[in-house]
Amino acid sequence: MASALVLTALGMAAALAGISWPRHIPSAPMPRHPFALEQNAEVTTRVVKPHTLTSNELWIPSIAVAAQVDSAAITRGSLSIPTNAAHVGQWNGGATMSSPFGTILIAGHVNFGLQGSGALARLAWVRRGDLLELSDRSGQVSSWRATALLTYRKSDLPKNLFSQTGPRRLVLVTCGGPFDRATHHYLFNVVVIAEPSTH
Repeated sequence: MASALVLTALGMAAALAGISWPRHIPSAPMPRHPFALEQNAEVTTRVVKPHTLTSNELWIPSIAVAAQVDSAAITRGSLSIPTNAAHVGQWNGGATMSSPFGTILIAGHVNFGLQGSGALARLAWVRRGDLLELSDRSGQVSSWRATALLTYRKSDLPKNLFSQTGPRRLVLVTCGGPFDRATHHYLFNVVVIAEPSTH
């Protein structure tokens, strides 16, 4: 179940590798109220319980996500998202936490094979202003606030999400909408864009 512009071959590769799939795969969540935050729009934040991140961890308290972050490379035109559905993959060609600009891109599964729900299964429920935290391998933590929740057909995912330049931002990508059993892909991508927070 590919979840980025270059992921169109991932589901097929998994199928060819012998991954077993449930008999019935329901549609993945799609945002009911996609939002894009205007420059001066008011942000409503939610109080969340403290959480001590371990190294290489993504934490989204509003949707109860605490996922290990693995490095993800582009291989033969596809981003190699971890086959462990509980993990997410950070594109190793993008920005890092210490980068002053560019996109940190993280992709994860809605589900994968017979593993059940993936780490980003509830990504479509993120709301404007929600807190996201990300730690690197040294344990350093960066904080972010969600500023956009968007959906795209897989073929329409913007290329600029894969960027080493431009404003510093965190982008999360997963799948959404109906599942195509022939290709082992969902038809849409759900994307959350977050900007640095002083939290």
